[in-house]
Amino acid sequence: MHIDWVSKSTRWDTHVTDIKFIMKDNKNKKKNFPATGPLNNKILARNSNDVGFWTSRNADSLTLFALSRYVQSQIGGIYPHLPLTPLKTITPNGLTEAQGGENVEIHDDGTAYYNASAPIVAQVDEACFVSDEGAGDSTEIDKFTTEDQYSADYTNQWDQWVADLGGSSTSDGNDFLPLPADKQPSCSGTSLNANFPSSWATTEGWDTAGKLLYNMRDQACQGKCEYIPGVPGGSGNPSPDGYLAATRISDTGCEYSAKIAANKELYFYATNDGQNCWDATERMINTCINANKNNGGWINGLNYGEFYQVGVRDMNGGGAQHGKFPDDDKLHLGYRQVACQRTDNGKTDLWYSFKVVVNNWDDGNYGRTIRDHAKGCGVLSKWKYEDETEFTFSDGVKAQKYASWRLPLFIGDRCGEKAIEAALGLQEGSVMCKRGEWSEVSMF
Repeated sequence: MHIDWVSKSTRWDTHVTDIKFIMKDNKNKKKNFPATGPLNNKILARNSNDVGFWTSRNADSLTLFALSRYVQSQIGGIYPHLPLTPLKTITPNGLTEAQGGENVEIHDDGTAYYNASAPIVAQVDEACFVSDEGAGDSTEIDKFTTEDQYSADYTNQWDQWVADLGGSSTSDGNDFLPLPADKQPSCSGTSLNANFPSSWATTEGWDTAGKLLYNMRDQACQGKCEYIPGVPGGSGNPSPDGYLAATRISDTGCEYSAKIAANKELYFYATNDGQNCWDATERMINTCINANKNNGGWINGLNYGEFYQVGVRDMNGGGAQHGKFPDDDKLHLGYRQVACQRTDNGKTDLWYSFKVVVNNWDDGNYGRTIRDHAKGCGVLSKWKYEDETEFTFSDGVKAQKYASWRLPLFIGDRCGEKAIEAALGLQEGSVMCKRGEWSEVSMF
């Protein structure tokens, strides 16, 4: 992108060109590199010698910036941050790909070297950029900008990227810093469905999402990463029967996931155990999940790579570190499920016939809560509340009970559906009893 008004809008008032940089390889030989492509542009941006001067006048830096802004607009504002070019070492070693493969070595003092045997070195060496007339200016890169020169917002975001990749960064021997008492979680901007289940069937009874997360917390913050109290199936990644997954993160951290629906999982992620884990996750669960009803929350600790997150996501969704839950395995913790339909015979029969099937719901009064609400619509007849033997929900779970009744055709708009919503505590407008067709109520 050779558009001079971009660079001239900076304090340097310069010409946009094709920058190349000189960098030593790990055999101490200087080589010339074009500042093109994501990795080399990241290196140019971390050049400790007047960063803005070089990036604002490098054509490919401007092109990639424009491209990244477009990509962000298409994927929900997420910055396309890979490859990373870190100053500190990331563990485990399996994350080398996220750091541009094995092409770059960064020493603890910030000294940067290219791998002399990397294919890109041979490629660039043959490109003869030094002798290309008009190929642009050159800068020599011997060190990266150190971490203390960046804002806390950037370093915290960088730590989150590392944590999302399942790694953590070395602390350079510094003491592990406690979480500030006033450090509050960031809650996602997405709310849980208004019909989000109030509880799930576990081996300990009925547990809320908050209680399940606290059960995960009780294990992970002690440095354990095996099973979730109340969730059947023992341990595994995922467990043999598919209810949960427990994945070790770094040395003492853990990711727990429990299947709460055929295509949803409740997850808990901590890079570290100990007091920071206890404090951070308590704040996230109480604020983001229990109080705000958001679908997630996170906290970055003060230590390099320290990160905590809880929430609800699609099964095997983005950021999941665990082994993949099988796509065809619909087994999950039980929760209240509802479906209904309506039939009528038009002019030959002046009645609507309603039937609603439920799972994991019991008013302790033979379903009469539904009947009593439905009576408010008009004359009710042929009431039944019995065991359901035929209906199966879309996730393969068999319905346990059904209620059926008749109401006059001239009842008010959605009166039958509103009666079901009121009786079962569902969001108004979420129940749709379609004519001659079963319709399940969305819970997620």
